[in-house]
Amino acid sequence: MTRSTNQLFISYHHELSQRGKLITVLHNNLHSNNFWSTRIEQLTQDQSIKIHLGIFVEPFLQYIFEGRKTVESRFSINKTAPYDKVNVGDVLLLKRSGGPIIGLCQISQIWSYQLTPSLFKQIQRTFSSALCVEGSDFWQRKKESQYATLMAIDEIACLDSYLYIDKRDRRGWVILG
Repeated sequence: MTRSTNQLFISYHHELSQRGKLITVLHNNLHSNNFWSTRIEQLTQDQSIKIHLGIFVEPFLQYIFEGRKTVESRFSINKTAPYDKVNVGDVLLLKRSGGPIIGLCQISQIWSYQLTPSLFKQIQRTFSSALCVEGSDFWQRKKESQYATLMAIDEIACLDSYLYIDKRDRRGWVILG
């Protein structure tokens, strides 16, 4: 399937006009998807529904689109987004690391933790399969984390046209508005 590419350059400093521009592009991109056309209309009317940008690497991005990865996680040493900054019903844009935004999904459930060693092990047992990290070094890389946010995702959709965003920092998660 060939996709066209839209150049969308927005800053992510909570500017209402930038949110409006993004919503318009998403609406044009997903107008044939019944769920997302309704949800995007709700975004125009309800500023409390946040739009998040998540940066993803393969194979995890593909696992999301295949429906294998049903929970997204972010672990950190400090209280950084999305910890305590994401709500059920928020929209998550799916951006390929070093590339465009290629899809989106909705946050359907959230678990936020201030980690202890025993809680870390419990999260590992509970969420490894949904995170698609069984047999990887994922947990070894996250063991120094103090905070964790895990989010069940649903309503995953590919964009008809990929979107580029002017993002130049190394954060893996940004709240766009």
